[in-house]
Amino acid sequence: MTFGLHDYLCFVIFILTVGKLQGKSQVPVIEGVVKSQDGRQKVHGNEGKSLTVTCTSELDMITLMYNNTDYNETTLNNGSYSVNFTIIAVRGDDGQNITCHAVNSTDGEEYETWAVIYLSLKPTDIRLEGVGTVEENDNVTITCTSTGSRPAPDWMALWIYTTFENKTLTVLYDNITDTYTASITFTRQIIMTNLSFTSFNNGGNFYVHYGPDIDQVYLTGRTSGNEGYTETYKCSTGYTNPNATIHWFNGSVEIFPPQPPDVIKHNTQNTLYIGKSFSSSQEWKIKFSRYHKGTVIKCVVLGTNNNSVTVTKTISDIYYKPELEITGHQLIDNVTGHYIINEGETLNLTCELLGANPMTTVAFSSPGTSGSTTASLIITDIQYHHDRDQFTCSSVNSVGTAYIYIVLDVQYGPHISYGYKNIVEEGGNITIECRVESNPPATVWWEKEGDNSTSYNGNMLALTSVSREQGGAYICFAASYRKYENGTKEVLSNETYIVGVQYGPGSSIRLSPNVTSLELDTGTHVPVIRCIADCNPECQYTWYFTSGMIKSGSELNLGNASSYWHIGEVKCKAENNVFRTEYTAHITFTMYIRHPPSIDEVDTNSINWYSEGSEIQVTCDVKSYPQANITWYRNNMEVITPDTYYTNATTTCQYDCSTKGVLTIKHAACLDHRSHYTCNAENIMGKTAMESRNGVSIQCHARPAHDNVYNFTLREGEGINLTATYISIPSPYVSWYFRHAPTSNNISLHVDSPGGRQDNIYYRSDYEIKYLRNYDFGQYLAVGNNYVGNVDSTIIFNIFEDTTIPAGWPLRPFGLEVRCTENSAEFSWISAYNGGSNQTFTAYYSWFKPGNNIKGPEEIADTGEGTRIKVHIQPLDTGYPFFFTVSSRNINGMTESDAYVNCNTSKTETSSPKSREQKSSSNAGVIAGAVIGAILFIVVVAVIVFIVAKRTQKVKGNVKFADLHLSFYKSKD
Repeated sequence: MTFGLHDYLCFVIFILTVGKLQGKSQVPVIEGVVKSQDGRQKVHGNEGKSLTVTCTSELDMITLMYNNTDYNETTLNNGSYSVNFTIIAVRGDDGQNITCHAVNSTDGEEYETWAVIYLSLKPTDIRLEGVGTVEENDNVTITCTSTGSRPAPDWMALWIYTTFENKTLTVLYDNITDTYTASITFTRQIIMTNLSFTSFNNGGNFYVHYGPDIDQVYLTGRTSGNEGYTETYKCSTGYTNPNATIHWFNGSVEIFPPQPPDVIKHNTQNTLYIGKSFSSSQEWKIKFSRYHKGTVIKCVVLGTNNNSVTVTKTISDIYYKPELEITGHQLIDNVTGHYIINEGETLNLTCELLGANPMTTVAFSSPGTSGSTTASLIITDIQYHHDRDQFTCSSVNSVGTAYIYIVLDVQYGPHISYGYKNIVEEGGNITIECRVESNPPATVWWEKEGDNSTSYNGNMLALTSVSREQGGAYICFAASYRKYENGTKEVLSNETYIVGVQYGPGSSIRLSPNVTSLELDTGTHVPVIRCIADCNPECQYTWYFTSGMIKSGSELNLGNASSYWHIGEVKCKAENNVFRTEYTAHITFTMYIRHPPSIDEVDTNSINWYSEGSEIQVTCDVKSYPQANITWYRNNMEVITPDTYYTNATTTCQYDCSTKGVLTIKHAACLDHRSHYTCNAENIMGKTAMESRNGVSIQCHARPAHDNVYNFTLREGEGINLTATYISIPSPYVSWYFRHAPTSNNISLHVDSPGGRQDNIYYRSDYEIKYLRNYDFGQYLAVGNNYVGNVDSTIIFNIFEDTTIPAGWPLRPFGLEVRCTENSAEFSWISAYNGGSNQTFTAYYSWFKPGNNIKGPEEIADTGEGTRIKVHIQPLDTGYPFFFTVSSRNINGMTESDAYVNCNTSKTETSSPKSREQKSSSNAGVIAGAVIGAILFIVVVAVIVFIVAKRTQKVKGNVKFADLHLSFYKSKD
């Protein structure tokens, strides 16, 4: 049997002996019974333990009865039947009867046996006396008593804390209850901190009061730190019984922390004892301030019997970050903390370092300054863009950084954006925004200039279905209230916006003065007339005249009246453009200008050709106001011959009068060709005349204009130009013939082909004889003809020889020859008659073609009529063609040769005379010219042979071929 041991715990051991009862096999047997001295059968058990009772029999009908309960569930084992029950034994089961009943099923015989339950009992009471509350080190007497046990305890033991106390056991028997009482007693000094003893369910406790212990009481917490830091000081009591109290002092002043102490109850338990004690701790939180420096923090722990322990800590130093202050500005917003300043003012602030541990410096952000204890910020002429600017005053030490943020609240405005012009078409809608910048925000409203009754609230001006009367100036007003130290003040601004209502002229166009027509004399002043219309934008004015003239501008200032430009309807057009839509209006008046006649044209219809005797009309278009009368002139002579001419005129008048006059030539004559007719027009304002630009065109056959026979007497060597003048339209072809006598045959000399020109009535054909020889005297015929009528018209020229020789100019040199080398030329000619006085010669040459002559040798002496004179001309450029000629001079004048000769300097060659009008050409031209020249040369030779043959019959003596010189070219003169 095992017992538990505890502090101050007593226990008793009981031993029960149960006898075993035996019966016969026919009689039921309760197993495990013990017969006592008094003869009773007992079933032994232990209080609080499990107890099983079994009854056996050879009979199968067995019933076990206990405490009014029958148990009859039998089992067969080895030929015997048994029944049992099990209970947990309690003190009340002690002495109770158990009955086992068996029945023989064969004969019905009943058998029965019984027994009594006998239990070993626990003590009913274990009492510890002499324990309670004591002070540590007191002497106490302790008794441990056990009552109501069966059997009596064999021994008892007492533990105080962990010390075993074994004393003499005293035992007493109670025959009534059949139980035993046992006890032990001892005395000792209590030195333990806590004593308690428990045996079974009973026990006693010593409550020992003690503490606090100076070695167990302590105070924690820092003695220095940064300002604002919350330091926790903790005071702990150590182990005490009962619980000790904690008292705090700040110097001599007791402090009561808001949180109560934290009390812990300690229980220590094992198989022998239970220990109990208390420990407490309390925190006091202190937020460090610079003023705590030197403060003594005291904790007093008060225990049993007024025992106390005191512990302390002294705060040595408190560190704190810089403290700053801004001065120099008085007006600060109570809500935002912003510094209020007006536009244009000067900001002047000082930042001061009030304190710091450890000490440091102070600085203002740009554009401020820095210093050991002060810094400044100065901004002159504050502008609106400084609004909400932020500046910082700062100071830094090891504890931290201090800032003061300065935000400017710049009061400005109201500033109103520039008032621009706003355009709207009449009938349209327009919204104008008045943009206002202001701090504090401004109240905005509109008023129409000159109309105080019209007002609009807000910064948006909205006009709908705008009329032109709503155009004009609108004033945007903005008012704000600035804060000042002594209150608020209103600041008012305004800006004018123009609303331009655009509209076209409509029916508003008019003239000033209001005229419908004007009648003026040409050249007189035309009154100034203005064209007016109500337009926006302003109309552009254009004046249109019947004449096609166009003028611009509202004011029509024509100056003096013009019969050409100003006559007729004058229209004024007013126009403008409204949002890309063109609007126009018109108004007209009429101008009548009295003026002399003006003739547009006198037309002879010159593109038509008329035959002699035809009827021809000449027209004249006249403009005048009033109507003009027309008279006609032919070649400046008034036409009044009714049998040759007649006239008529038709007139129409509107703004001006147009008269068309007609002159009719009844029978056109040849002399009327290219006649000019003059139209003369006249009215009350004056007169004017115009000659026809071209004459009438009349065709007629060729006829002599004057005599048809002419006689001339000349000497040999002289020259003559024979002129035949014809009236002929178109110009005739004139053929020249020569016959030595009226009975001789005609020799064709020359054909003059003008090409049928029709610009002149008279046509002149010339035939020039430059040097008369004795065979040149005779009759010359000029025969004219055109394609009109096919009629020949002949003019006769008789040239008779004058045998006297008068003094005069020298005759032309002839017989020109030239020979070229690489860079020079040998030029020669034959001297002619000197005109009766000494003559000299001058040679000329030119490059490439005749003309632009360069003088060669001058004052070359005459060697006698009929002799050849030679000159040498150099230097000349190699590889070029050169042309040569010569002139003769005496006291009466100079005569040039009518021929030239040419050669190339690239090789030696000679040249025969050529006309001055013949020009050089390219190689192809030279070849073609050579062919044509050959043909002409044959013809010329044949003619010369014929003439020589004829004339040699009458010339005395021999005639050298070189003396015979004929030219078919006109003289330069």
